[in-house]
Amino acid sequence: MLKMFIVIVSLLSFWGYVNICFNKETNANERNDYKENIAKDTVIFHKGDTTYIIDKKIDLKGHRVIIPSLCKLYFRGGVISNGSLVGNNTVIIGGKKIFDNVKISGAWNVPNISTDMFCQLKDVNSISNVFALANKKIRNRIVIEKGTYRVAPTQKTNYPISIPGHTDVILNGVIKMIPNNRKHYALLNVENASHVKISGSGQLVGDRYKHIGSKGEWGMGIRLIRADKIDISGVKISDAWGDCIYVGRGCKNVFIHNCFLKEGRRQGISIIACTYAHVYDCEIVGINGTPPGYAIDVEPNKDDIAEYALIERVKVNKCRGGILALGSRKNGIVNKVVVRDCSISTSEKFPIYFKRCKNSTAENCIITKGSVETAIKCTLVENLILNNNKVKYRVNPVLLSKCGKVVNNTKYINK
Repeated sequence: MLKMFIVIVSLLSFWGYVNICFNKETNANERNDYKENIAKDTVIFHKGDTTYIIDKKIDLKGHRVIIPSLCKLYFRGGVISNGSLVGNNTVIIGGKKIFDNVKISGAWNVPNISTDMFCQLKDVNSISNVFALANKKIRNRIVIEKGTYRVAPTQKTNYPISIPGHTDVILNGVIKMIPNNRKHYALLNVENASHVKISGSGQLVGDRYKHIGSKGEWGMGIRLIRADKIDISGVKISDAWGDCIYVGRGCKNVFIHNCFLKEGRRQGISIIACTYAHVYDCEIVGINGTPPGYAIDVEPNKDDIAEYALIERVKVNKCRGGILALGSRKNGIVNKVVVRDCSISTSEKFPIYFKRCKNSTAENCIITKGSVETAIKCTLVENLILNNNKVKYRVNPVLLSKCGKVVNNTKYINK
């Protein structure tokens, strides 16, 4: 009996030592004694700076649960379902299928986020819960896995998905806009944010052909407002009620490359107010529906400035117009626009049109088709360089009106 007692005591001591070591490793007290009786606004995770082990299903029963500060939710096969979770610098450990019908809000510390963390995201705007886990104070990586995710404007916002700063979005699925009657909305919104990347092989699909109502022209694929250091690459954007990509007031350092933009109703890309925008290696097809109807339009609003726009190796096909740079009579300034190595085919408007610009350059471009009598039109441009451009259909290659210093060797070629 004495020997058995010694063995039992030894085993208990060893188990206590293992637990102590584990707690030291996680740097917090682990608990799984969360309260089972859930009432409205109950804090079931009742102690801050604690690691809670989620090893079974926790049904929130439709209620809102506030998590104390600096807690960690350690998922070991468990799932939280049916309610709302309010984070408070909350860390998540463990990964797939951990939330089921849960609305996410508050502040989180989850560097790696994925749609795989949710059991299902079939409901309209449920994908917004994925983005709600991001935190602009840390570097986030959000992976949108293959599948179709539906979004729509709500009573509270026209922008159901807003991407915070310091976030990489890898879009491999399809985000699709539900038909609506709003004048202003966007599938992805980046506002008051910096250091954002959007990439992947996925798609953004607007509601152009099923839009409810006929008013407005501002239903965007991606909308940028007061955004800095933005990189958009690889994605396909189609059927926007307005522009596939809108670069608005207060933007800086925007890079758009290797994208395929199709059948936007108003524009492919609008650059309204930006200091340095670089668009390159993109293909823009079938822009038409409502004016202006250009593949790329550098056109500031009143008192805005668009300068240092570099457009390179862009293929424009079957769009109403090609590339437009248009300064405003209302103090909207366009300065230093360069269009280089582009291939342009249009159906109604000018392939290249510079108007009321300070400095504009088009070089090494090939213009293969257009319905107007001039391939490149330039009006009221202070300094203009047209270098080594080739026009492959028989029209007047260039029309100049009231331009300042001009360098031009654009010509028609019959090849």
